Parts: sequence; structure tokens; C-alpha cells
Amino acid sequence: MTPLSQVEEYIEEVDVIAPMITNTFIDNDAIADVLRAHAVRNRIACGRLRKVAKELGLPSNRLGAIAKEYNIKIVACELGCF
Repeated sequence: MTPLSQVEEYIEEVDVIAPMITNTFIDNDAIADVLRAHAVRNRIACGRLRKVAKELGLPSNRLGAIAKEYNIKIVACELGCF
């Protein structure tokens, strides 16, 4: 059994992903306000942050940087990014 065949059962086919429309004109203060609205006690779950990023059309790493800048803690990280 090869190492690849051991993980093949966990791999799912992925549909073609539409290119992300990045809206770089939203200022950081407005994004921080959106994050605070979704946060509980100044903490936001990673999955929720990624969902907000998708809704805003922004990369999640930009929202992560803004959260860090505005002292909003990202918790329950699913991917180990934050």
C-alpha cells in the first residue's frame, strides 16, 4: 500500500471554484466593525471569519491580519492558519 493510497479515501473531488472577486476598496475600520458584529466577547471562530471573508469577497488572510490589528482573537482554527 502506497502512502497516497492510504489518504485517497479522504480526498473528495472538488468542483471548479469560481475566481474570487477581491474588493480592496473596503477600509480596515469597516471590516473590523463587521468582524466585531460576528464576534462573541471579541472572539471570532475561524469558520465564521472565512464565511465573512467569502461574503465580502476578500481573502481570509486579510481578515485575519485585520482581526489581529484590532485585537479580535480568532479561535477554533480549522486549518492552522491563525
